[in-house]
Amino acid sequence: MSINNFDLLEKRLVLLEPGDFFPIIILLRRKDNLDMYKSCHVLYRSRIRNIEEFRKEQDKLIKICGENNARAYIKVNKRNEKDIYQRKW
Repeated sequence: MSINNFDLLEKRLVLLEPGDFFPIIILLRRKDNLDMYKSCHVLYRSRIRNIEEFRKEQDKLIKICGENNARAYIKVNKRNEKDIYQRKW
C-alpha cells in the first residue's frame, strides 16, 4: 500500500534563511522485507533546499520506494548547513 503525503509536506516546506534544508532518507526495513538480515538499510539520502527541488525529487522518491518496497522519510524540522558545519564535537 502506497501513501503519498507530498501535498501536505509541500505546505510545510518554507525556508526562511539561506542554507536551510530538509533531510530526506529512504529506508529499506525488515518489517516490510522479511528476507533482510538486518533491521534497516539506507538506500538513498538527499536534502531539499527549496520547493522546486522538492517537486523534482517527488518522482524519483516514488520510483525508488516502489521498486524496492522502501519508505521515504522527510524530516520537516529544517536544518541549516552553517549550523551543522560549525558545530564543535
